[in-house]
Amino acid sequence: MLRSNHGCWSCRIRRKKCDETKPVCTTCTSRNITCHGYGSKPGWLDGGEQEKRIARDLKNQIADNLRKNRKRRSPRNIQSYAGDSARHGNVAGVIHGSFALNTNLTKPPFSALAATSSMVSERLTSYREAELIMHYMDAVFPLQFRFHAPDAKGRGWLLWLIVQSGPLYHAALSLSALHQSIRMSVEFRNSYTELANYHAQALTDLRQFLQRIQENNDTDERSRKIEVLSCGVSLISFELFQGGTSDWQLHLNALISILLGGHASSVIELLRETRQSSNSLGESLAWQGTALSFLITVILWFDLLSCASTNCAPRMPYRSLLDANIVDMSTTMGVRNNVMRAIGDIASLSADNILVHSRIEPSILIERRAIEQSLKRELEILEDEVPLSPSTSKLAPLEHMEKVRDVTRVFATAALVQLGAIFPGNGSGGHTIHDAIEQNMAAIKSIRNSQDVRGLIWPICISGSMAQDEQQQFYEATIRSALNDTPRDFGNCTTLLDILRWCWEKRNEYSSYEVDWRHAMADIGTCLLV
Repeated sequence: MLRSNHGCWSCRIRRKKCDETKPVCTTCTSRNITCHGYGSKPGWLDGGEQEKRIARDLKNQIADNLRKNRKRRSPRNIQSYAGDSARHGNVAGVIHGSFALNTNLTKPPFSALAATSSMVSERLTSYREAELIMHYMDAVFPLQFRFHAPDAKGRGWLLWLIVQSGPLYHAALSLSALHQSIRMSVEFRNSYTELANYHAQALTDLRQFLQRIQENNDTDERSRKIEVLSCGVSLISFELFQGGTSDWQLHLNALISILLGGHASSVIELLRETRQSSNSLGESLAWQGTALSFLITVILWFDLLSCASTNCAPRMPYRSLLDANIVDMSTTMGVRNNVMRAIGDIASLSADNILVHSRIEPSILIERRAIEQSLKRELEILEDEVPLSPSTSKLAPLEHMEKVRDVTRVFATAALVQLGAIFPGNGSGGHTIHDAIEQNMAAIKSIRNSQDVRGLIWPICISGSMAQDEQQQFYEATIRSALNDTPRDFGNCTTLLDILRWCWEKRNEYSSYEVDWRHAMADIGTCLLV
């Protein structure tokens, strides 16, 4: 009996769950085995000798790779193993291999960051590097996380981590140089060479750091996790700021593997233990709780929103993290937990959806209605909220709280569009996708800063791809205002515009055939991180 009805043929013959990444799945590529792809049933899949031979070949490939991995993980071979990964721009295998060695957090709180500092002889070796670090703190980090509201202690943890951490230090330098090469190309015409060097150095530092912790297992795993997670997030941002279509999946898969550590509760246990340790050990380790909460929230964000591109279910335990407010999406990413929970539920429901004779299963429709009602309730709450006064909250600035409300509304209305696109048919009360798109347009109009649109790529991709003729001009104008007529884009707005135009052109060409962002990405051959 084959396990998946929609997975690649290799996973189906192996009776394994397939993540259904196309053209070849990550389940196969991460194990370095042949992915036999998708499509019509192969001729060899007949229960005969040829099928048995291919099944044996896959089994042998897995066994060979296990032997090679054991050999690679020894100190004698780690350098060449990590070097091969870095030459392909892929540190994911190295990262995952390092944290497969130890998943407990029972060791004394010795900081791995102090040991890491010896990997790079000095920080800020030139005025130019100091300039780039300040540019990262002042200009680039706010672009990475447009709706982030630092707590009362500010971003000191970030600066501390950058200065102490070799991998993150050079990743930050590369992001700054990338930003300057795009946005200030006349003043910093040589920044592209700089960023290539810094990016290569970040990969080298990360490789050396991972080698070090494999050879010396006496360091605090919590600290080394924070360092690798922070560098991984920066590497994802580097890919995103170059268009968001390249190696981001490799880095994200590795980071999620580190956090889960074999079971979904690992990430929750890690957060709770870090916060308890921070409280009991005072200011010296307080930054760890802040840094880890921030990084886990960002990785969860990437995991939830990337599902629209990968057509996979979320891998992080999003319900537990969001329902219990273990993480707060609103302070880090500008969207309230309830809406992100609904977006995760849509992705899970879409991945589990089984069509029978072109009819959606009744149980799926029940869940669809529940998600729709949840989103509508959240929108009603947002509409009924009394305008805030400066004395309303001492924890978050008034301006940020207003922005969270506006951004949450944009994501909630786009989630309704996504729900209607994946599960066709009018929603409760006769509401249509067209109605939801109109709501989304109204919500986007409430965003005052045109550059904040760069933090709304996911909702614009979902709603814009489904827009009708009279709505399309609004979405194009919105993206163009963010691009600001620059020759190069620091981000993924240009890629997004390509996806929307593809949908609009196909819809005009084939009026009876409904298309959306998924069809566009498949045809263009891209997987945009939205």
